[in-house]
Amino acid sequence: MLDKLGRSIDYLRVSLTNKCNMRCLYCRPAKEGDALSAVQPIQSDDLLYLLSIFIETGIKKIRLTGGEPLLFPEIINFIKCLGTFPDLKEIAMTTNGVLLRKNSAALINSGLSSINVSIDALTPAVFSVMTRGADINEVIEGIKSVRNHISVKINSVIMKNINEQEIIPLADFSREYDIPVRFIELMPFSQTKDYEGMSEESIKGIISDRYGRLYAEKSGKSAAHYYNFSDKRGKIGFISAMSHKFCGSCNRVRLMADGCLRPCLYSDKEYDLKQMLKQNCSSKEITAAIKKIIYGKPEQHAMQKKIFFNIKHGFMSEIGG
Repeated sequence: MLDKLGRSIDYLRVSLTNKCNMRCLYCRPAKEGDALSAVQPIQSDDLLYLLSIFIETGIKKIRLTGGEPLLFPEIINFIKCLGTFPDLKEIAMTTNGVLLRKNSAALINSGLSSINVSIDALTPAVFSVMTRGADINEVIEGIKSVRNHISVKINSVIMKNINEQEIIPLADFSREYDIPVRFIELMPFSQTKDYEGMSEESIKGIISDRYGRLYAEKSGKSAAHYYNFSDKRGKIGFISAMSHKFCGSCNRVRLMADGCLRPCLYSDKEYDLKQMLKQNCSSKEITAAIKKIIYGKPEQHAMQKKIFFNIKHGFMSEIGG
């Protein structure tokens, strides 16, 4: 599918649930109050039907997100069902990792292509602060249980005076386990307005001071771009929406847990596809709606304006990461 700028949109991020077993500082409020109970998720059968339409219209990669996707009922069977669509080339997942070890055997045999695990600190006390109580050891054991069978990457958000001391330990983790660690610049959402992120250049400078020059890899369509160490051990990536806009090559849209399609993460425009299902719209009508929404995908985000604090879905946990 092409949008009005000629970008090929073939990647769909699907939020299976807005429920999560963590309350990370930049994602959710400290206590209940993020209106999660008010959201009525789309049912599994309806969601699979809707995803079949997306795949028929050109989606080649689906990433399952949350909240926490491993809290989604019958998640393993859902992944296996997705695997029956021959035109879908990749099924990925982003998880906080707490439930990875418990589900490792089933995930390994499910057909899942890759897993991104969110880790913002490796020091147990700092990780507990960042997540408001989670245990980093559970996450590490979960990664170990799947890493030899499923491709794993680490996603990290660094905030000044909170976890910037974790940059080198995270780089060391990449080198020890040969797992890419990607640093994601803090984005301005409701829960981040009181925090200050760190730029790609700042983080890269800290790592270079320790390990010497980092060598850039050739960039592809991914939002991330990567650097290798001189000895080829480990890999560091950056997803830098604030300092290095990648909107010109963006190939993704987002389906939220309530069935609303969002053509850009940082936009207040949402289109209710679940309502079309309730109205018994035909697959042809839904296909036409999806194509129209994607065609109108915004040219670029407006994160630098930092005005995204008071819309319907103000928390990252409600949008799907």
